[in-house]
Amino acid sequence: MPSRGVPLPALNEIRVLVDNAPVLRENQPDLRGPLLGLATGLAASDAEWCFLAACDMPFLKGSVILDMALELKECDALVMSVGGHVQPFHAFYARHCLPKAEALLEQGITSLRALLDMSNARVMTGEDVPAARNADFPLWDIDTPEE
Repeated sequence: MPSRGVPLPALNEIRVLVDNAPVLRENQPDLRGPLLGLATGLAASDAEWCFLAACDMPFLKGSVILDMALELKECDALVMSVGGHVQPFHAFYARHCLPKAEALLEQGITSLRALLDMSNARVMTGEDVPAARNADFPLWDIDTPEE
């Protein structure tokens, strides 16, 4: 969500959702965080699975995401781990995770890791994903102007 008073740029043919899970807005109007964004997306989608990526991850690889999509079975979430670090912002989440996400949000918990902890999450490494195998596969995010 953009900073207050800063408009989003024009995005032709792209549906922009504002973090606004209706069930939660009544009870916690100031709630923010990544889990709310995921819940908003899952609620708006009719797809069985949704891929979540952070907006500050410039090195996403479509081939890696497609390889991950082939492994969407027997889990609620499929996340990547690089260098021993699980990245919940480079992951697939099943739409049926929405009630769990909403339950966490009702408690004021906005962490994606909390959702992963209470779900049947499968963690893949670069070695598990053919497109990432033997390649420099960064999951860096950009946090500062220098980066």
